[in-house]
Amino acid sequence: MYYRFSIVNSCVTVLLLTGFLATILMRVLKNDFLKYTRDDDAAEEAEETGWKYIHGDVFRFPRHGELIYFYMLFRSYLYGQCD
Repeated sequence: MYYRFSIVNSCVTVLLLTGFLATILMRVLKNDFLKYTRDDDAAEEAEETGWKYIHGDVFRFPRHGELIYFYMLFRSYLYGQCD
């Protein structure tokens, strides 16, 4: 008897949390969509901020990339030796 209540309780909890999350995401996405469609013309003239401002740095190859690669390789080697 108790296991049935536990299973139903878990399912209801998962459904409620999923519903809350979906509601929050839909509100945020709706507001963002309205903001970006309303301000298409004004955004071209405004100063770039947020993602548009940093998108060039995100995909830029890092300086001394080889050293970063060897550092990560060495760390994984040491981690494997410690086990």
